[in-house]
This record gives sequence, C-alpha cells and structure tokens, in this order.
Amino acid sequence: MEILPLLDFNAISKARPKWLVGFSDISTFACALTTRCGWATLHAANLMQIHPDDSDVYLANIFSAMSLEEKQQLHQVASPYYQQKPIDYKADPQAQFDYTAPSQWRCINYKDKRQIEVSGRLIGGCLDTLGLLLPSNYYALHEFKKQYAPEGLILYLENAELSPMALARCLLSLKLNDVFTDVNAVVFGRSPAINNDCYFDEYQAIELAFKGNLFPVIVDADIGHVAPNLALINGAVATITADLCEGMASNIIVKTDLK
Repeated sequence: MEILPLLDFNAISKARPKWLVGFSDISTFACALTTRCGWATLHAANLMQIHPDDSDVYLANIFSAMSLEEKQQLHQVASPYYQQKPIDYKADPQAQFDYTAPSQWRCINYKDKRQIEVSGRLIGGCLDTLGLLLPSNYYALHEFKKQYAPEGLILYLENAELSPMALARCLLSLKLNDVFTDVNAVVFGRSPAINNDCYFDEYQAIELAFKGNLFPVIVDADIGHVAPNLALINGAVATITADLCEGMASNIIVKTDLK
C-alpha cells in the first residue's frame, strides 16, 4: 500500500507493458496496474515457490499464461488436493509442493442449481489490502468496467489474515460502497487465517455479506495463500463452469480468453 502513491500511473500507462506476477502484497499494485493503466497482470504463485524440478501443472500454467497470444485461451481445472501444511522456505529453500488435503470448491448461494456458467473480466487479489482500497480511485471498478469490461467482472478475493468478524465487516463495507454492483460472480480462495471463534466462521461471514445477491459466490477456490494457485490474468475474460451437487462444485473449468 505504501507503493501506490509513489507510482506515476500516467507514465506507466504510456510505457511498454511487462508481466507482473505473484499474489498477496503483489496483488495490491498489480490490480491497480490493470484498472488504472490497462495492463494485464498475473495473479499466480510467487517466484520463490517456483522450483525448477517441480512438475506441478499450476506452476507450468504461469508460463502458459504469459505466452498467450491475443484471442488464445488457457484452460485450467480445479485441483483435487491442496497444500495443507505451510512451507517454510527459509528453513527449506528447495521445498516443493505436496498436495495432500482433499479440495472442494463450493457455491454458497446456488444450492438449488445444477450448474454454474459465468463469464466476465477477471480482477482481484488479496482482500486484506484490496478490501481497504477497492472503494478508492486506485482501483475504481465502475470506471474500469465502463472502459474495459462491458461484459461485467469476475471479482476474485483471498483472505490472508482477517478473522471471520473482520472479514464480515470488510465485505459489508464493500457492499455498502457498491463495489459488487458490476460483478457477475465473486470467487474466494481458501484462507489460512486462524478462526478462534467457534460461533462464527469465514463461511458464515461470506454468507452474511452476500445474502440476497443473485450472482454466484464461490468459496475454497485455488487462489492465494493456500496452494495451488490458478494463473488468473487480471483484465482477461474468464468463463467458470462447474457442476453442482448440494452446493459442492465438481468438473470445474476456468477458461481464460486473452482478448
């Protein structure tokens, strides 16, 4: 957040675009480069997580995404497992991913439907910082939609450290500031945040904030601090399709169209 006021967005918008790749704090100004300058930026694993011997398809998709030509597509599927134990790269710089915990995307408000298919321009990142700045002119989603995304937005968010109550306050604040007006869907990544409240969890916080909304709200997606990470191109058109069974999503495909 300290970097944002130091950036000359007018000068950047006239420069030759370069790929900015990563998640967490990286997304704080990657998202701004997309909304303010029209750059495509890539929300994916960070550099220190990319081991040259790791055959993980999600890491390979980073380079596939950066290699896309205009009008080409990248197809990704949801991971059946995720990295449950955090990796200490300081203790083991050569560590590689080991997905062992079963993964299951869910749709919290489409429990009576059998299938989801939703499209829109991707934009998003780490809620811990974006949640404080989305109503500001650093992101200005309404203007971004008018200029770049007449088809609407798919807003993806991931919670790094917010407690369930703080998460609820953050999302309700965004709702009251009309941040969700232009979105076709909201997708939440799995959260590593510790939940010490046995009466109120992050799922209840999300359900509280989006009660009554007609667009799909997906949770536990492969986004953010809990690996693996989909390669999500901010500014690209994406289509998410999934079969549903009592809110549980399967056969999930994320198709990104670089246009």
